[in-house]
Amino acid sequence: MAVANNGNDLYEVILIESDDDFAVICPGIPGAISQGKDREEALVMIADAMAACRMYPLPGDDMPERQAELRELGKAKIIELIAECERDGWQYELHQVTPQLIRPPSTVEEHPTPTRRDKRNYNCQMIVIMITIVVTVLSVSCQSRPDPVNLTDRPEVKKIC
Repeated sequence: MAVANNGNDLYEVILIESDDDFAVICPGIPGAISQGKDREEALVMIADAMAACRMYPLPGDDMPERQAELRELGKAKIIELIAECERDGWQYELHQVTPQLIRPPSTVEEHPTPTRRDKRNYNCQMIVIMITIVVTVLSVSCQSRPDPVNLTDRPEVKKIC
């Protein structure tokens, strides 16, 4: 799924195996780092991370000449990472991956605008919450205050308290 051949859209990534999972890095796209429980999951996750980083690049990184420079820097960084893996005895693999979102961003159709009925239901819920708060406050204040004027004999006060 994640590994595809789209010409210029392929980026070289390094997959590093640890005891219980796989880390994967794409030095050609700043911030594109991910992991997975197995190789396949790690490659899918890095493709998603690469696509997300390309959707929201750092200022200036979206210019074509900067992208070419980042690709070259990425190739040099891959060589450094390979040397580091070999020096430390880590298992690694090189892959070419195309940036690809696992789930594209939501569209406007997925989040319809509220209808009048939705707004009316929301307003009714808010009114019920406000009435509950007022009744609670009144009941607490009626119970906790002494009644110096003995207002509890009046019918309207008895209804509230």
